[in-house]
Amino acid sequence: MVKMSELKQHLPQECLPEYLGGSLKLDPFGWNCRFLPQQNGHPDPLDELILVSLATPRDNGSVHVPGPKAMTVVELLEHVSQKQKRGIYEEYEGIRRRSPSGTFVCSLAPYNQEKNRYGDVPCLDQTRVKLTKQFSYPELTDYINASFMDGYKQRNAYIGTQGTFCALDICLSQLQDVGTLNVYQTVVQMRTQRAFSIQTPEQYYFCYMAILEHAQRENLLPSSPARDGKENC
Repeated sequence: MVKMSELKQHLPQECLPEYLGGSLKLDPFGWNCRFLPQQNGHPDPLDELILVSLATPRDNGSVHVPGPKAMTVVELLEHVSQKQKRGIYEEYEGIRRRSPSGTFVCSLAPYNQEKNRYGDVPCLDQTRVKLTKQFSYPELTDYINASFMDGYKQRNAYIGTQGTFCALDICLSQLQDVGTLNVYQTVVQMRTQRAFSIQTPEQYYFCYMAILEHAQRENLLPSSPARDGKENC
């Protein structure tokens, strides 16, 4: 694993964005125009926006900071082995039952309904991305089903339409920074900005498994303890 502060030692300056010490200017709208399906020269507003880190990593008001219940990867492995898949699913159910922390007035407005790719994933008014004329068709409102989301110690680090990648990025960034992480707390906080992030228990369980797989590959886990409980129901 290469730390962000060491990227300049491994990559040419022109390949790194300015906030990481390179000379590459970020142009997410241009990238969306280039890589997403288009109509009349514009990206389809229903397509996912490219995720871009928008801030330098620092503690500047992000909801994602190390908490008192964070775990080491060894503790995480023990947690999963003890709860097994059924217990992790029940853990997710506790998150799912929480009421959303905001409102959905704009997302549920009749004239915006067709812009919601999934009817059961409305966009919070408090964190929604607002389109400008430059980025939308003239006949459209400023609505798109996308939200500003904090990253690890980064305010508004992502423009996100799905949450699984963000959860992994936040957890692994904290692991790299302080050696601990908390999947449960990360998902709870994500859902305060992107309601219903991590929509299924399968996605939630996948986050645990992906982190443990990463830890195994990086030799962060002892080789002797068995991980045979991770796939059990």
